[in-house]
Amino acid sequence: MSKAIVVMQDFQLDRQAISRGFSRAAKTYDKASILPQEINRRSMERLSYIKFDPALILDIGSGTGFALPLLQERFKQAEIIALDCVPEILECNTFPGLKLCADGENLPMAANSVDMIFANFTLPYLNDLPRVFKEWSRVLKPDGLLMFTTLGPDSLIELRSSWAQVDDHLRTHAFYDLHDIGDMMLKAGFKDPVLDVERITLTYQTLEHLCRDLKAQGAMNVLKDRYRGLTTQSQIQRVKEAYEVFREEGVLPATFEVTYAHAWGADLVSGVDASGEVRIPVSHLKRG
Repeated sequence: MSKAIVVMQDFQLDRQAISRGFSRAAKTYDKASILPQEINRRSMERLSYIKFDPALILDIGSGTGFALPLLQERFKQAEIIALDCVPEILECNTFPGLKLCADGENLPMAANSVDMIFANFTLPYLNDLPRVFKEWSRVLKPDGLLMFTTLGPDSLIELRSSWAQVDDHLRTHAFYDLHDIGDMMLKAGFKDPVLDVERITLTYQTLEHLCRDLKAQGAMNVLKDRYRGLTTQSQIQRVKEAYEVFREEGVLPATFEVTYAHAWGADLVSGVDASGEVRIPVSHLKRG
C-alpha cells in the first residue's frame, strides 16, 4: 500500500500546524470558504425537518461565525456559544453573543449542559475522534441534538492521485470514512445516528487556484507524518501534468465527499451532574 493512503490508526494531526494555518487564514477565510458556507446552508435546510427547540447551542469550530446568523434565525430563542481554538479567527467573528476560545476535544463545560452541538467541517481538524465523540456526548443533554458535517476519504481524490504519480509521501490531508464515524458515534453512546454522503465538485482554471483557495481557508495537510522536505519545481510540474488528466470542458475538478450526520444525546449516566450549569472560565469569554 502506498504511503499516500492513510489508514485510520495512522491518522494523527499536528495541532500547531492547524493553529498556524487557521491563524494565517483568519482574514481570508470567509472569501475562500465557498464549500463550508454552502454546506452550512444545506445543513440548515436539513435542520428544518427536525422538530427541536434548544435553549443552548454550542457551535464547535465556529471560526468566523457564518453559521451563527442561520442558527439564530432557525432557533430564535436559543443562546448560542461560538467555540474555536484559534484566537485570531475567533476575533473575526462579529456575531453578537458569547465567544469561547477553547479546544473542541476538551470542552470546559459541565456534563449534560448543552441542548445542541453544531459543528460544520470541524472534525477533519480534531485528532482523536473516539475521544471527541465521548467528550461531546458528555456535554450534550440526553435529549440533545448533535449535528455536524465533515469530509470523507474521497475528498480531493484528484489531488491525491496526482501526487501519487510523483512520490509516495503524505502530500494531502486524510479523512475518516462514514462507517468508521458512525461506529464511533455509537460507541460514544449517541442514539439513532443518521449519516449520509453527498459528492460536490468545485472547478478551477488551474491547480494553483485550487491550492490558493485551500490555503486561504486554512485547509492544508496537517498530518503529523506529512512530507516536510523540499518540494522541487520539477515535482510541482509533474503534479500539474498529472492533474491535467482530470480536466474537462476547460476546467479542473476538485471532488469533496461531504458527510452529513445527526444523532441524539446518550442516556443520562447515574451520578452525572445534570443541573444544566455551564462552567466557563470568565477569562475565556467576551461579548461580541
